[in-house]
Amino acid sequence: MRCRRGLYSPPLDDLRFLLSSAFNLDELSALFAEQGFGVDLALTLLEEAGRFCTGVLAPLNLPGDAAGCRLEGGNVLTAPGFAQAYAAFAEGGWCGLSAPPPGPVKQGMRTPE
Repeated sequence: MRCRRGLYSPPLDDLRFLLSSAFNLDELSALFAEQGFGVDLALTLLEEAGRFCTGVLAPLNLPGDAAGCRLEGGNVLTAPGFAQAYAAFAEGGWCGLSAPPPGPVKQGMRTPE
């Protein structure tokens, strides 16, 4: 995480390097090519996730630390802004990224939906 004057800047160059070199993104892309997944989509998702973190999540860090969470009537209440950030996260489709498995499903294997 790189911060300058309180602003978060995701390390996209480092993450691109990891995806292309350490994790062999080309090989992973081939596994999910039928679902439309490829290197370009992976990098676009990475950039969009970085934008979301920079624009929505990072500004909540300091006020969230100051306010904290609290337990009231058996419910956990998050700091101001966190519920809206989660709603934006869900609305953006980040909770539901999925693809069917690339091969036959084995007995007892669960896939995310």
